[in-house]
Amino acid sequence: MSTQSTLEIRNVKEGIWNFVEMVPGGHQIDAYLICGREKAIMFDTMQTVRGVYEKARELTQLPIEVVISHGHGDHYGAATEEFIAAGCPVYLNQKDRDVLTAFGMPLWPEGHFRDLEDGQVFDLGGRVLKTMLLPGHTPAGDVLLDQEEGLLFTGDAIGSGQFWMQLSTCTTLEELLPGVERLLSQVKAWNKEALILPGHRYQAPVPMGLSYIEDLASLVRGLIDGSLQGEAMTMSLHGEDIPCASIRYGGVEGMLYNPQRVRK
Repeated sequence: MSTQSTLEIRNVKEGIWNFVEMVPGGHQIDAYLICGREKAIMFDTMQTVRGVYEKARELTQLPIEVVISHGHGDHYGAATEEFIAAGCPVYLNQKDRDVLTAFGMPLWPEGHFRDLEDGQVFDLGGRVLKTMLLPGHTPAGDVLLDQEEGLLFTGDAIGSGQFWMQLSTCTTLEELLPGVERLLSQVKAWNKEALILPGHRYQAPVPMGLSYIEDLASLVRGLIDGSLQGEAMTMSLHGEDIPCASIRYGGVEGMLYNPQRVRK
């Protein structure tokens, strides 16, 4: 069995490719190359896999900008250095840059990042992506919205069927809820079928859309008002035992959260 990650690339629809890092043991991490007529966005760079810029260049010769969904090392990966070396700007909100440094991740090089703000628009030419910052999994997780196509590129901001809210870098559930409700309101207003393209697609048993966001909002409201409660457990991560609670609700296959961080 290989001990190194491998890269698979799958076409989602015209102008959009799903880059999948296949991690030994079965874990998968998803990034997306999103192309318009004039430029392209690489949304996340995965974890340890290399050669990502070269593969992106095989698919498009458009100028590429990189948007990092949040400050965890499985989404801001080794390939970030390849894009920076090629002169591609990299966007990440300052609050999530602080998450990177808290985990000891390099900022290649210091000062290279461009700020990513809520409501920021990326006009790719024939495709417009709008940023929504959604505190929860991290202080400023990013979602890219393609209203015309009904697409949401979400990283880990709303989970992938499974949702981690138990880490030290997560906000309280009370701080998560307004962002989920704002996202739900916007997607409902599209009045069209929506498709969520998250950071770990393999964790979702079925394609995720509007009903998943509705279930997530109901779950978080229930945990806050006490009508729902998870089962206590301890998870082990990188040799650390993390006390938390686990709950399933509708399309949310499993949320882990810190019972001590439900309210602000």
